[in-house]
This record gives sequence, C-alpha cells and structure tokens, in this order.
Amino acid sequence: MCGICGFIDFNNNLNKQNLIAMTNTLSHRGPDNSDYFFDSSDSFSIGFGHRRLSIIDVSDKASQPMFFENNVIVYNGEIYNYKEIKKELEDCGYFFKSSSDTEVVLKSFHKWGKSCVNRFKGMFAFCIFNINNNKIYLFRDRFGVKPLYYYWNNGLFLFSSELKAFQKIPSFKKELNINSIEMFLRFGYIMQPHTIFENTFKLKGGHCLKFNLLNKNLSKLQYWDIYTLLHKNKIYNNYNETLELLQKQIVSSFKYRTISDVPIGIFLSGGIDSSLVAAILSANSSQKIKTFTIGFSENNFDESKYAKKIANYIDSEHNEFLCSQKEALSLINKIPDYYDEPFGDSSAIPTMLLSKLTSEHVKVALSGDGGDELFFGYNKYFRILETQKYLKKIPAFLNKSLVFNENILKNTELRRKYFNIKSNIKYKNNATKLLEYRSSRFTDKELEEILNFKINRLYSDFDKKYSLDFNKNLQITDINTYMIDDILVKTDRASMAYSLEVREPFLDPEIAEFGLNMPNEFKFDNYNGKLILKDILKKYIPEELFNRPKMGFGIPLAKWLRDELRETLDYYTSKEKIDDKIFNFEIINKIKSDFYKGKNTEFEKLWFILMFQMWYEKWG
Repeated sequence: MCGICGFIDFNNNLNKQNLIAMTNTLSHRGPDNSDYFFDSSDSFSIGFGHRRLSIIDVSDKASQPMFFENNVIVYNGEIYNYKEIKKELEDCGYFFKSSSDTEVVLKSFHKWGKSCVNRFKGMFAFCIFNINNNKIYLFRDRFGVKPLYYYWNNGLFLFSSELKAFQKIPSFKKELNINSIEMFLRFGYIMQPHTIFENTFKLKGGHCLKFNLLNKNLSKLQYWDIYTLLHKNKIYNNYNETLELLQKQIVSSFKYRTISDVPIGIFLSGGIDSSLVAAILSANSSQKIKTFTIGFSENNFDESKYAKKIANYIDSEHNEFLCSQKEALSLINKIPDYYDEPFGDSSAIPTMLLSKLTSEHVKVALSGDGGDELFFGYNKYFRILETQKYLKKIPAFLNKSLVFNENILKNTELRRKYFNIKSNIKYKNNATKLLEYRSSRFTDKELEEILNFKINRLYSDFDKKYSLDFNKNLQITDINTYMIDDILVKTDRASMAYSLEVREPFLDPEIAEFGLNMPNEFKFDNYNGKLILKDILKKYIPEELFNRPKMGFGIPLAKWLRDELRETLDYYTSKEKIDDKIFNFEIINKIKSDFYKGKNTEFEKLWFILMFQMWYEKWG
C-alpha cells in the first residue's frame, strides 16, 4: 500500500521541489521509500511522486515510479490475482524483473490498454503516463476502496491519494465548495465525486479518467458498475446449495487477501463479519493467526469480551488493547490531520486506536467491511422496512390530511416529529429517498436556518432512480454512498495514518453478486440479518459465541461533549470562531444550549459542526 500524487502544469511554474513537497505529505502512507518522475517541455511540466509501503516484493526492484518502454506508473493498492495475470503475460512473451504486482499492472496496460483493469481482482488507484502519445490514465478500483482525488483549473492538473498534497502547490486555489458543506452537515461525509473544494473531485469507484495532454481534453469512462452483478435470470432457489457456493467463494476471497511478503493480522470485533474472516483464515492456516481488538471501560461500547471468546475458540494470537478515555480524547485533535476534508463519523476514533495497536505488530490487516451492506445486516434496514409496512396500511386520503405546512409549528421538537412523519409518508415506496432521509442528521428546514448561504443541493447516488426491488435499492444505495464515502474512507485514513494496509475480503465482486441476487429470505428474517453468513459461521464457531444483538463501533459521544469536550466545543463554536458567511451563530448556540439542557437528539449535529470547525481552522 502506498501514497501517489502528481501534476501536469501547462503554465510551467512547477518543478521537482514542488513534487517532493506534495509527495512528503503522504509519508504516512508509505514510510519505506520515496521516489519521483519529473520532466518538462515547452508545453507543460509533469511530475509523479510515490511513497512506498512495502508489502509484495519488498526489494528495490519493485520501487516506483516504475517504467516500461513508453509508460510510467505510480500505483497504490494490491492486485490479489497478479500471479495468474503474470503467467498469462509471460505466455505472451513478457519478462519480469521483479515479483511485484506493480510490474504486472504496468505490463498489463502495455498489453491490453485501459481494458486491463477488467482483469484485476483487488483494491487500487493508479496513474499511467504514456510518453509517446502524451496521455495519462487514472484508475480507481470497483468499490472505491482506495482513494484518488484530482484537480483541474487554470492549466493545472493535480492528482493524489489525499487532498492535503494539493495544499503544497502554490497555484492550487482552495476555494470552498459551499454546497459540500451542506452535504457534510446532512450526512457527516462528502459523497463522490464531490469534495470540500471547488474544481476538485474524487474519481468515482469503477471509473477511469483519461487526460489528453495535447488538446487538454479530460474524459471519464465507467469501466464497471455494480449493476453488472445483478442477474435477473439467475435464480438461487436451493438454500443449502447457495450456502455451499457462497462459502467456497468466501474462502477463496479471504485466502487471496492473505497474499503478502509481510505479516498479516485481522481486526476482530466479535461480530459476524470479522469473526467469519478470522474463523475461516484460522481454519485454512498452518500457523496461528494474529487478531486485534480494542475495548472501552463503558460496557455499552465494549465488544472486547466477545472478541476474546472468539479468539480463544479459534486459538488465535490475540492482542487486546483496553482504551482509556484519555487516549481516545487525545486523538480528536488529530482527526483533521488524518481526514483532510470534514468527516463526522465518530467511530473514526476507535478505528484509529485499533490501527495504531495493530500497526505495532503487523503491516497488513483484514477487516469485515462490506458484510452489512451486502447481506442486510444494518438495523436501519429493518426500521425502514417496518416503517414502510405500517405506512402502507394508512389509506391514501389520510396520508394527505397528515401533510401541511410545518412552519406553523413553533415548538422545535413538535416540528421535528412532524417532519419525520411527513417524510416517511412521502418516501414510503422509494427506498433510495427513504434511506437518504433516514441518513440525514439535519432536516431541510434546519439546514436553511443554520447556513448563511443559498443551498443548491449537490447530486449524489441518493438521487439515482433504481428500477430494482425495495430491498436491493437499500443495499445498492448504501454501497454507493455510506459504504464508499464513510466506512471505507474511515478505515483507509485511520489505518494509513499508522502505515497499516487494510484489506476488505467481503468486497469481492463474486461475493457481492451473491449478496445482491439471493432471495431476501436467505439474508434476513424480521430483525435478524445476515442469516446465510451466520449459518456459514456456525460451521466454524458455536452459535452461542456470536449470536447476540449488533453493536456499533462507537464512543460515548454525548457524554464527552457535555463533559470532557465541552471546553473544546465551546471554543470552536464561539462567536469569534464561527464564520458568518457560512453559519448562523445564533442557531448553533441554540442547538448547543438545548443539548446542554439534556436534549440528546442534538449531539450528533454538534459533533458535525465541531468536526467542520476543526477542519476549517486547519485546512480552510
């Protein structure tokens, strides 16, 4: 795993020192080595920078930027099936100097062009420059596991694994995209392709960006879409047969993701997904696997006792870290450093702590990310289905009578409850919009009041219209929004802050195909999700060790904001710190006052505001 960055400057103002400055901002992503490619002509200057975390072929032969004939590459990721592709290329007459997957990617592009990406199983973001035809190509993996940002404005093109690299370029204009602020406050993250800055974008998962340097034409190609996994004619009728096929695919996917020349560990929470990863890898390993978990003193947030029981049963080399409140709080000031655009998921804190612990023992860890989205594991899905079931019983004429102008309601709590009823009625048959509403922390009216600018909502995958059944709509929308731009961002930044590579074995297209196409009754029953995964897990671990209510990877945020973080919250939301071009101070103060009086419904809103303010002070 690595960090990549680069520029094409048609104004010829940038030099190699600028490139080195960009690349050094990514040193945490690749502490093992750094190198550069820089060239200039009358038309433009071009530079690629690379920071290396050595995982496969740790020798200098695998260093980057890597060259082959007329192509140069900088690459971040892992191609798990690279050995099979390498054999295919060798049969076509290619020779290899290293045993790295980077060289396989580079020569695959030479052989098959941009269609080479369809052969790759893995997570990746890479850029290739063809020196002969003056074109560059940027690719991002199917599910968007690895990040890739780009900027294009006034003759300057930049790309990087993280936004902070752009800030080292003097001609980068860091103009706030004010509509991204609205999106962040609504959801706690900013969805692809948008970012917090103008003219700056995330390359979407499953996409390729082609840039012709001769005519300055920038074009995007979608090489993969999750819809390709949906087979209307493929029927999974027999449960036991489906279970066996899925188990076989899971074992294959998990084993692929253990390919490494350095030690590997597993994040183990004691939940279904991480327990399945640990149990299967333990059963297929000749040595003890290494598992890692953290615990908290607050019982409502502590899963470590469950993880320990699983670890004892599979006889793993278990590492448990009991986190004190002081240690968790000490990381809050670092969030803007790690997540260099506003990020509101408070579970980033335990994820950073877990990554820090794990990185002291191994360079690579596997997680259970993706299992909830693919196999219907979130409680929010069941709450939505329950709401829909009851709303369908309400006669249409009563639905209309329940909808009126909420502005006549002066009481804030009454207005919120009414808005909740109104929105559920409005979206009861639209899974995508109902999930969007359920994912929002501020109502439209609240955002109008708190923001001092006219809101123009940004387009996102919540605005797509899917011609699918209700349940598949929930899954696919969640994958393309919350999973990609919250869960995967959280894990990538937290782990790479400590130079730890994290792999997501559930995010394999073949596993996703099962999760999206199998009948609903194979996945859930009432409030019981991931049925088929649980039945696979029973083959490895006794049911009583994992059959328990789902817990989130959370922290006691409301308590901290009232007590230990109160001074920090008051400082960043003071009148002196609030930019009145962005926020209405009086409204923020009212939300904070209500929260201090005991209204817990406001704590997440205040956390989002705090996270924006801390980010704004550092990067805005």
